[in-house]
Amino acid sequence: CLPTANLKGEANQFEYYQNRLLLMMEGDCATRWGRFKEQYAPDKDDQCLDELAWYTFLNDKHTVYVPPDTGIEGKPYSDEWKRLSMAQQAASIQLSIVHDITLLIHAMRAEVTDCDVSIKNMVFTGGLAQSKLIERLFANEFGSHFHLYLSDRSGPLAYQTATFGALINAMVGDYENLGQAIESLCPLKPIKQ
Repeated sequence: CLPTANLKGEANQFEYYQNRLLLMMEGDCATRWGRFKEQYAPDKDDQCLDELAWYTFLNDKHTVYVPPDTGIEGKPYSDEWKRLSMAQQAASIQLSIVHDITLLIHAMRAEVTDCDVSIKNMVFTGGLAQSKLIERLFANEFGSHFHLYLSDRSGPLAYQTATFGALINAMVGDYENLGQAIESLCPLKPIKQ
């Protein structure tokens, strides 16, 4: 947004070229998933757990909300959650992450209070964005409002979004402008509606 925009004050703010970059993060996304895998599914890979979560979502629907920071010392998983099958647990974690990110997206849309902010595109990044369940839930929630994309990067930085963002900013000088650098270095694929 423009540096002169009036804000609610909920988002982190950064100078970003001639604009102001607003940031809200669900900082416990990957670590929430990682804690679940480490504690309850150490022998399963992401693809297997994603398939279990997808199957559960389609056929079972019994899930329990898992708040951020659950699974760390002093914040145990609920007894109800512990009684779920591994598939239901995986679906519960993914649905909880989508729920929390959805709240942040709505909060971000309301952050700029003095003008009509128009968001046209949403790009989901990170390893969990590759989950079929997460992709479908975001498409259902936001597909009629925005064009939805997944990052189509590959290689060692494919899911290291913050690192890749820093590299893009460092490489802007090799391009005509920031938009061209992003377009060139960040291939996207549309989420099917």
